Amino acid sequence: MNKISLFLSLSLVAACGNPAKEAQNKVEEKGLDLSAMDTLVRPQDDFYNYVNGGGMKKSQPIRPHGVPTTCWMKSLKTTVFRFLMT
Repeated sequence: MNKISLFLSLSLVAACGNPAKEAQNKVEEKGLDLSAMDTLVRPQDDFYNYVNGGGMKKSQPIRPHGVPTTCWMKSLKTTVFRFLMT
């Protein structure tokens, strides 16, 4: 009985692996995302654009420029209305 328990416990340890080794291989990135900053703007002039300017330049607008707001709101309204009526 003692040999069976020893064998089972050693098998369990071998199957689980070494979690400390796996934790060492994982690298977590901590800190600020400096790519989202716009360093061309001085922080004392416009802090919001200094911190978020790079990300705002890379992101896409919600709607294309030149389309009036009422146009996309009207199409959204009809889409929601059709959805609710079905």
